[in-house]
Amino acid sequence: MILVGVHLALSVERSLEVRLVVLATAVGAVVEAIQIATGTYRFTSGTVSDALAPPWLLAMWAQFATTFRFSLRSVVTRPVRAMLFGAAGGPIAFLAGERLGAVTLLPPLVYGLLRLSVSWAIAMVVFSAVVRRVASERGADYRNNLGLCHSRHDDAHHAHAPPAREQHERGLEKFGEPPGTNRAATPESAECRTCYILRRLRDTHRHRRPRREPAANRAGRGRDDIDTEWL
Repeated sequence: MILVGVHLALSVERSLEVRLVVLATAVGAVVEAIQIATGTYRFTSGTVSDALAPPWLLAMWAQFATTFRFSLRSVVTRPVRAMLFGAAGGPIAFLAGERLGAVTLLPPLVYGLLRLSVSWAIAMVVFSAVVRRVASERGADYRNNLGLCHSRHDDAHHAHAPPAREQHERGLEKFGEPPGTNRAATPESAECRTCYILRRLRDTHRHRRPRREPAANRAGRGRDDIDTEWL
């Protein structure tokens, strides 16, 4: 749940992500309750009630929701891919859980895995429909609390974050730069601290790294004549 909290705190569209987490947790609770009631599996520890899923499993459903608009966006936004992903991923996840000793799959195993496959496929189709409805064409992003570096990022790059872009323009005006300026900035202007540090480290490494001469050029020179040439 700590990772879920960090995700929600850094997400640009926090309210939307909260709704997806709540939805995934509710769907997960229903799916797990059905599987327990039909005798697909039982949990060995961490349960509050034998008829309900343990809290740690519901937390995994909540964590799963944080990937819908990020790493799993290309899967969740396509219903067929989402269905196939759920149909294959659900049984595989519980087979791995049984190997780890977290859950015990009850016989007959084939029917249990089939129920898992169907239920997960339906759940993924539901998630796909919701994500495509609320954010079908918008990508997700995290908040940038360190500022914006205008030495490398242009207007098109910041088009998805109008509030951050406005803050960037105010920073330019504050230090006497006209809006839309695109030059190598000093740390006191609008270049973010992280980009400034990385640029300084890169420049320092570049100036200290000797450039190797071709072997043909070094062959006719003595050891004392070879001077280190800095980039």
